[in-house]
Amino acid sequence: MPACEWPRGVAIVPPGIKESTNTDTITRTKPTQETHDKVPLSDFYSFESSKEMIGCLEQEQNSFEHAQPGYHAVMIAMRVATREISNWVWSTFW
Repeated sequence: MPACEWPRGVAIVPPGIKESTNTDTITRTKPTQETHDKVPLSDFYSFESSKEMIGCLEQEQNSFEHAQPGYHAVMIAMRVATREISNWVWSTFW
């Protein structure tokens, strides 16, 4: 299902953005206003990008052409794999 058809969205609200801000301006997908959950950036592991970091990322991958210094990178999921026992353990955390 394309992101524009998702029934609800989450808007990560960076520092300096007021809670009452229209979330359509801070999200790429646009579910209806009523279906957005607003979550502060401080609830995630994140870091602010620098000009040097963006330059390195652009050299490695071509998908960062819209990134600008000051944008925040947010970890939204993590996959863990281990082989402590004879069978592998795979876990995904959202």
